[in-house]
Amino acid sequence: MTNGIDFSKYSNGIWIVSKAYSHKITLKTSAKEPIVGAYIKPYNKSTNVYGHLFLDLKQFPAQFTLSHFNHEDYKLIITEDSPQQISVIMNPKQINLEAVNLKALYTNSIYINRDNHIQVDIKKMPLLAGQTQQDAFVSLLNLPQISTNVESVAELNIKGGINDQNLVLWNGIRMFQNSHFFGLLSAFNENLVQKISVIDNATPAEFGNALTGTIKLNFDEKIADNNSYGVGINALSSQAFTRLALDENTEFAFAIQRSFTDVFDSPTFQSYTQKAYRDTDLELSEDSDLSDNITREADFYYQDAQFQIKRKFGEKLRINVQGIWFENRLDYRENISIQDTKTSDYNNQNAAIGLDATYSINKSERVFLKSNYSRHASEGMNNTFSGNLDTTQSNTVENYVTQFIWQKQNPNSVFKVGIDFEGSVVFNRFNNTVTEAFLNLGQVSNIYSGFGSYSFRKDKWKFYTGFRTAYFQRDDKLRIEPRFQVDYNLNKNIGVVLRGEAKSQNFKQIIDLDQNFLGIEKRRWVVSGDSISPPLQQTYQVEVMLKWRLNNVGGYASIYNRGLNGISTNDQRFQNEDQFEDILTGDSRIYGVLFHMYFKNKWLNTWLSYAHTDEHLSFGSQEFRGNNNLNHQITWGNHFKYKNWSLSIALNYHTGLPFTPTNTNLPLIELSNRNLINFEHANSGTLPDYFRLDSSLQYRFNTERAGKFKISLGFINLTDKHNLLRKNFRLNRINEQNIQQIDNVGLGFTANLGILWTL
Repeated sequence: MTNGIDFSKYSNGIWIVSKAYSHKITLKTSAKEPIVGAYIKPYNKSTNVYGHLFLDLKQFPAQFTLSHFNHEDYKLIITEDSPQQISVIMNPKQINLEAVNLKALYTNSIYINRDNHIQVDIKKMPLLAGQTQQDAFVSLLNLPQISTNVESVAELNIKGGINDQNLVLWNGIRMFQNSHFFGLLSAFNENLVQKISVIDNATPAEFGNALTGTIKLNFDEKIADNNSYGVGINALSSQAFTRLALDENTEFAFAIQRSFTDVFDSPTFQSYTQKAYRDTDLELSEDSDLSDNITREADFYYQDAQFQIKRKFGEKLRINVQGIWFENRLDYRENISIQDTKTSDYNNQNAAIGLDATYSINKSERVFLKSNYSRHASEGMNNTFSGNLDTTQSNTVENYVTQFIWQKQNPNSVFKVGIDFEGSVVFNRFNNTVTEAFLNLGQVSNIYSGFGSYSFRKDKWKFYTGFRTAYFQRDDKLRIEPRFQVDYNLNKNIGVVLRGEAKSQNFKQIIDLDQNFLGIEKRRWVVSGDSISPPLQQTYQVEVMLKWRLNNVGGYASIYNRGLNGISTNDQRFQNEDQFEDILTGDSRIYGVLFHMYFKNKWLNTWLSYAHTDEHLSFGSQEFRGNNNLNHQITWGNHFKYKNWSLSIALNYHTGLPFTPTNTNLPLIELSNRNLINFEHANSGTLPDYFRLDSSLQYRFNTERAGKFKISLGFINLTDKHNLLRKNFRLNRINEQNIQQIDNVGLGFTANLGILWTL
């Protein structure tokens, strides 16, 4: 019934025509034009060419949703007192200029969007080699501009930078840690994360206080139509998650995870602990007289919880509230006898909560407001027989951000202006009862910023320019940070991009105590402006990129040049204590080449990534290779799919990283009645080449009543290759005549089994 009239046959040649509806609804645009093809849930009826919809309602009140692909949904309630003829004006949908231009990089779920940023649709991504569940960060390591030199998602290096120079945003909240198990696992539940965005150049002006890449992890923007649930387990942990549609305008999402590594010593856990604890205070004895008599016990676990509440208030206002908490805890004991016991511990906690709101002023103007709080805390006590060290220390960061943005969006352009405030409080405490050394340093940082940007698209051209002005109150410095991008498509298959940016950062992680937190976690956050911390850091980057796509083959290549000013000799690049007599500041110059190529069809995806990084550091008169200097890095990945089965195989290779050896002829020198290691020229040595082969196998099946199941088997380092990731040296704390060599070795052969159920 599309015209509201019912025809019934009375007799031969006689028909009765009658009205067959209780209510007539007319749908129009704001220009009073009829809307054709709008449908009504759940009656499965659509409007005719006049925009009319006829309903025969028997029960009241009746509530339903009017939908159309070009217009915003309209919720309508009809009561017994409602008029029989109802007119509805439907608002057009906002056209988001960030809509993707699908150019898959190695699967259909990983692509470059129109702004030339990497996008990952985590829900659609296949299981990659070595995994038993989708890891939000491991998926990024197949891209040539992202690497980890120590097999750690806590140390993601983007274009030669180091991880503390990245801005990691979880639903818009800055996170100061992103991992469990000392960098071996991601801390973010992949079952709630919908999209990951990686911005490695031409960073939008609203993002600041970070030198290299911006990584955004966001939940699904849409409000769920139905409730969904899931439970998963593997050889390390178990998890549960849910998305609840409380009503048509409200959703609640929640996820929890808890490892059972403190009660079950699985083979996977043994392999992970062998990598994490090797040559730390948990494994490395410095007193040979005691080593045979000491028994060691260690209990470790990790856990996390995260939630989001989404609520729409009419057609104009949307508010999200989200929070996350995760913890890693290690309890360590050394025993010589029942009465003679020493205990150590390490606890790392991260918590964050935030609110963001979007309000549509009209069809083209919107305002965005976000306010959030993030806290990172690491606390530890190092008390061992073998190390002769009794130390307590802590590092805490509290970060507050409030940002306001006004945006005007037209069909071919977007104009934004905004302001934000970032306040931080950082504490570092250290107390050694043996040497009576102590530190109690508090730092307060306030940053006031204003920014604006304009983007324009026409025919084959796209242009973006943005400026960010930031005043760093602690350093009393004003920085102007331009960003730009020019994109030209030669044809539908080939595009050329020129882009660049300048950015600043006053946060940093330093390493000035080799035994921080039992020698496992050595990094501490500081803010610029004190003798312990470096000056305000700055960077610039210019890049030329070529993109191509032809049938089933595509990819991109780029050449870039980066400069960093304000790096210091106590940052993460340098693992040797006292390698430099004083804390020096210097510069870094990076030249890089990136190449990525893929081939895909219905059953096979294969891709090849290559990166060359040439970094040179200069500290006064000293010049040497950068610690992340990768002459050649290659990733070759493959994903096969047949019916419900999928198989992934990946090869990772890179040339050996630089390290600083000791002088073999004169390993020790004496200075002020103290022995010091006599190092050779910085980074004059080279580690052996790195090679790792991983694989995963997954079987999926669905049931009508019991839900969906995924059974996954992952293998890391199939060849059991002994990969030396990092080499550094320190003096023996018991006998300063001896030098200890610390070798950081990669994971050996490691297998894991995972089962995931969703409903």
